[in-house]
Amino acid sequence: MDGKTIDSAKVEWLPHPNPKHVGVFMQTLVDPQTNPLATVHRVRIAPGGEIIPHIHDKSAETFLINSGRALCTMGDSTTEFCAGNLGYAPAGIRHGLKNLGAEDVYLTTVFTPPL
Repeated sequence: MDGKTIDSAKVEWLPHPNPKHVGVFMQTLVDPQTNPLATVHRVRIAPGGEIIPHIHDKSAETFLINSGRALCTMGDSTTEFCAGNLGYAPAGIRHGLKNLGAEDVYLTTVFTPPL
């Protein structure tokens, strides 16, 4: 298999597939066909938007905040996140993000194994 480069500026933003995640949009950068071990998404949370707390039963999610301010729920704790903060939610751990500011929150997520 050859390597792959991706220009995220050319990848379409789509609404998050879970309609409960209001104001959340995604770009799929690496899918399971490209990498059977992980998927990578770029995510945008609009002001007032939220990835509601949820659980992935079989995948771990690692996410890095690239810009903006968000309230991160991880298990029973909440922490304010900003650019440079990273969260890791092992399979079975409740987690979520809510935009706290007037600007979009941008983050990169990696799911292992892929969703």
